[in-house]
Amino acid sequence: MALDLTEEIIELKEAISEIKIEMSKTCTLIRDYNGLREKLNKMEIKLSEACAREDKENDMIKQSNKQKWKTRDFILGILMLILTVVTIIK
Repeated sequence: MALDLTEEIIELKEAISEIKIEMSKTCTLIRDYNGLREKLNKMEIKLSEACAREDKENDMIKQSNKQKWKTRDFILGILMLILTVVTIIK
């Protein structure tokens, strides 16, 4: 009986040692995961900022193109008016 108790205590110590090792590994993995998660969050912020800048640049280009078309339409209108006047005068 005393031998069985001693063996059980030894087995329990070994089991506890294994659990401590596994807990240490788990802590390391959690720490690494948290570090990766933090890096991922920073990258998501940078990506979001880059997309916002790109959207703003695209909007500016669209506005510029609209302004160019308005200017072209105005010039074309003036030319048509001049040609009409010249045609009427001749």
